[in-house]
Amino acid sequence: MCWVRDVDEDGVEDLAFGCPIGLGGSVFVLGSRRAAKITTIEPSMQEGLDFGHRIDISSSFGTQVCAVPDQDGDVLDDLLVAGTSFGGARGAQAALSVVSTKTWKIVRVVVDRELAKAKSDK
Repeated sequence: MCWVRDVDEDGVEDLAFGCPIGLGGSVFVLGSRRAAKITTIEPSMQEGLDFGHRIDISSSFGTQVCAVPDQDGDVLDDLLVAGTSFGGARGAQAALSVVSTKTWKIVRVVVDRELAKAKSDK
């Protein structure tokens, strides 16, 4: 669970929380003043996910959620969502999804082989 920018423009930051169960897991964004649902982010409803490799995000999408500085160039903070990817011969892999807080679309997915490479590059 984390605070996100003031999406509903009521002067108070809003709340994002993960629900890593169901068809692909979900992240819900709620207005903090009225606790009204603003949006739901579900990888199963994302169209055209193609990041150069097959990504099927499992029901663990939403295991962890945190706000991060802008990752997609729209000047707004984004969300980083943890889950597991099932794809290819490697089986289950850790996956981090970057979600735009402007469009509520997944704009990037990083799987464990990329995470391991980034860690070893440091």
